[in-house]
Amino acid sequence: MVKLFQNDITYQYPWSTTTIGFWSKYPNPHSTHVLSIDTLSRSVDEETGILRTERIIKARQGVPMLGVSEDAWVREIVWVDPIAKITSTVSINMSLSEYVQCIELISYARDPTSPPGTSSTLFTQRAHISSPPSGLPPYAPSTGPGHPLSKSMSRILRKVGAKLESSSVERFGMNAGTGKTGFEGVLQGVQERLDAEGQVFEREVGDGA
Repeated sequence: MVKLFQNDITYQYPWSTTTIGFWSKYPNPHSTHVLSIDTLSRSVDEETGILRTERIIKARQGVPMLGVSEDAWVREIVWVDPIAKITSTVSINMSLSEYVQCIELISYARDPTSPPGTSSTLFTQRAHISSPPSGLPPYAPSTGPGHPLSKSMSRILRKVGAKLESSSVERFGMNAGTGKTGFEGVLQGVQERLDAEGQVFEREVGDGA
């Protein structure tokens, strides 16, 4: 069984500001669990202008109910489409996947309903969570050919998996609020820097004139 977490937010900043903020999202005081981000590759499609970036994120992560806390690794791919003005990401956990698998899809896109003279960005988040990741194994662990799972063991594994999925969804919900607060702070800082740079540019142009 797969559980779905959904989260939709409207940020009162233009897509360009939000995308700049995405690249400088970490570290921030509300996301201390993110320890490092390493870029593996980056390329631009010459025909479409789409920027593709692959990263590995290291975070302090725990497995719900199991009491396990360790450094976890997440693979993330990011696409930035400057024409359509959409920034999208897909990420999957590389660590602890024997307990829970999470595929997270995120996008930042222009809000087409913004009133004239304003600009905002729609944030959509979808997380597909499953445990066990590939369904129940057909055989019990064994050094030999293995023995088929009993009905009682199958029921136990399904119950544990369902609780892990529910706990993971609940954690996503709790993290959503602090994540929004942290990103709002990042966006405010980005907008202030852009405004300051714009004022400097205007003064320089004025002096040159």
